Amino acid sequence: MRVCVRVCVAVLLAAVVGLAGCEPGQEVRPPRPRPKPTGELSGGRYLNRGLGLFWSQPAGYRPWRPEEGQDFLFGWRSVDGKIQVRLWVLAGEGSLETAARGLARSRGWRLGPLRVISWLGRRAVDAGLTAGERAGRLRVVAAPAGRLAVAASTPAAELAVRKAAMVAVMEGLRLIPPGDVLHTVKRRAETLALVALWYTGSARSWRRLKDYNHLRSTRLSPGQEILIPAELVWRAEPMPPWVLGLSRPPAARGRKVPRGKGEESAPDLELLPTGPK
Repeated sequence: MRVCVRVCVAVLLAAVVGLAGCEPGQEVRPPRPRPKPTGELSGGRYLNRGLGLFWSQPAGYRPWRPEEGQDFLFGWRSVDGKIQVRLWVLAGEGSLETAARGLARSRGWRLGPLRVISWLGRRAVDAGLTAGERAGRLRVVAAPAGRLAVAASTPAAELAVRKAAMVAVMEGLRLIPPGDVLHTVKRRAETLALVALWYTGSARSWRRLKDYNHLRSTRLSPGQEILIPAELVWRAEPMPPWVLGLSRPPAARGRKVPRGKGEESAPDLELLPTGPK
């Protein structure tokens, strides 16, 4: 008799568990944050080799590291505190849409319609978010190290005027490619500063390229090969011809560069999307 009772109880428990798992409208469980690989601030960038990513520091922003009890990995806060951008690393379970909804639900955010986009050369989802008196955007992208979630917010009343700067900070995040990028010089007008500008986002990186490639001179010639270190690569696509027009400011274009003046006289141009200076 006792055996029969135990069997019946076990069957009933299994049935209840099964029904609970199939209940319509079941809540999306928040994704589990993954262990936080340590990162470092170096040369105006947050570099995390364990995750294979870096994040350039925007002008007018301060680093934001999590305090006790906070589960985000790293972030940036504007000096005036109006814009806040944070990065999470989530367990790679379920779809990107599920991960985005789960993260939002665990923090009490309301999400707008999710859109499937391409970001960092990978599939991602993007949506507007509201959190009390703040509003912004959430992006979740599939990366080799897991799901990366980036959320940015600003006072809702100022979203219209701060949206562009807010999204620019999000887009400063970059994945480190699996190897150095090889650039072959195709035109005589190419300079080391322009190569640095295109691939690293800043013309000021030309010194790093010179040292990395053991160059005696900064002058380039067609057919010459330049390696861009993987940890500096902000853009991996080949450099287009229109970049040559950025070698000098508009007021100086057409003037001859004095002899003896090389990359040292190049303007400090940047293509990094770090918002207004």
